[in-house]
Amino acid sequence: MNTIRAVWGLIAIVSVLATARPTVGATIYVDNRMGSDSFDGSSSTVAPGQMGPVRTIRQALKLARPGDTVVLANHGVPYYESVQLVGSRHSGMGLATGRQPDRDCPPDVIPFRLEGNGAIISGARPVPPGAWQRVGEDLWRFIPWRKGHYLLLKEGKPVPEETRLREPATLSALPAGRWCVWKGAIYYRAQPLELPSERRFEYAADGVGLTLYNVRFVHISNVTFRHFRLDGINAHDLCRCVVLENVTCEENGRAGLCVAGSSRVQVRNSRLVNNRKHSLLVTERAEAALEQVQLSQPPTLRE
Repeated sequence: MNTIRAVWGLIAIVSVLATARPTVGATIYVDNRMGSDSFDGSSSTVAPGQMGPVRTIRQALKLARPGDTVVLANHGVPYYESVQLVGSRHSGMGLATGRQPDRDCPPDVIPFRLEGNGAIISGARPVPPGAWQRVGEDLWRFIPWRKGHYLLLKEGKPVPEETRLREPATLSALPAGRWCVWKGAIYYRAQPLELPSERRFEYAADGVGLTLYNVRFVHISNVTFRHFRLDGINAHDLCRCVVLENVTCEENGRAGLCVAGSSRVQVRNSRLVNNRKHSLLVTERAEAALEQVQLSQPPTLRE
């Protein structure tokens, strides 16, 4: 009897150890085609039980712990969501102590990683066909829910914006195929015989692609953030030892990258291009170190 109990006890211990999640440096897989948020994210392929990739980055970040790696599958279909990395849960982990390090960027750290494999994270959403209102000859109006920054897309590409029209009387001068903003509404001059409700129009709906707040030792690589209302990436405050490598932030409503507060960000081999107002916006006491970075315009510095 004692022998049987000992064997069953050993089996139970082995079972727990085999299924226990590593405390540091686990990998969580995300697949927006084959995944399910009911899976545990421990495998890039679906396996018996609950093993397999999760479907959303949001779910992966709920499962994540310090020092983990989130890996995105790239099937050529964008991830339509916003990403937030906040606090120690989404920060790196020191090897020696098992705690979040306090020193600036020591070498013995397991960073928190987001590996995109070339995937695109998009903030665009379709303009409902019924949302277009005809207000003049070939002139159409769409009122987005959120105000302040805007971006209009047609067939996945930004529509040229007319920025000189600031009075209602001048809306009649809006050229065909262009858009402008007036009092919180987007106005679009259609091409002859074009009906916006019959074309694939989208607008920048989500605010920021990747928000970083109070994180340390974070490495973001091989991913594109595009078509967000504000910024592709925003390091809001209290960010240290954040590295962006082979990252593209393009066609966003305000800036490709905004570094604010007391944040410090390193950007390597990346592209911050074709954003509506700023390639790189640095405010307050923030710092951004660039290495082999393509910009559409010089960085904007604000107190």
